[in-house]
Amino acid sequence: MKYDGWIDINNNIDIIKLQNSMEILNKVGSVLTFTGLVRETSIKSDKKVIGIEIETWEDKADEIMRKIANKIGNNNDLHGIRIVHLKGKMVVGDPIVFIIIYSEHRKEGFIAMEEAIYEYKNNSPVWKKEIYEDLTSQWITTKEELKKAFE
Repeated sequence: MKYDGWIDINNNIDIIKLQNSMEILNKVGSVLTFTGLVRETSIKSDKKVIGIEIETWEDKADEIMRKIANKIGNNNDLHGIRIVHLKGKMVVGDPIVFIIIYSEHRKEGFIAMEEAIYEYKNNSPVWKKEIYEDLTSQWITTKEELKKAFE
């Protein structure tokens, strides 16, 4: 079993290569993938989003992402899980996060995927700044809020 999570600083992920890099593909009946994208609608403003900037808590990012992957993997008896969250500047339509679930059957894979999405959105050491069409911007979660949540 391989449970893995990390933050990628290069924003250059090949999802098919990442998916196939697990050496357990011959042991699973289901491989589910999720790709989260930058969208033009804001969760905090009525302004149109043209891009975002993602920052992470460098000292804790990979460790916490691995803990999330381990929790999901162990809770759902998976053969493997990978969660990769990107950081840096992105425009609408760019990928932000990839989740790959390797399971015996699709049913437990779908359950695990829902849990993984919830966990990374609510418990990962990532903060996001929305950049709007009028070139103003707003942090969705501040560094201070994030660090306080992990203390």
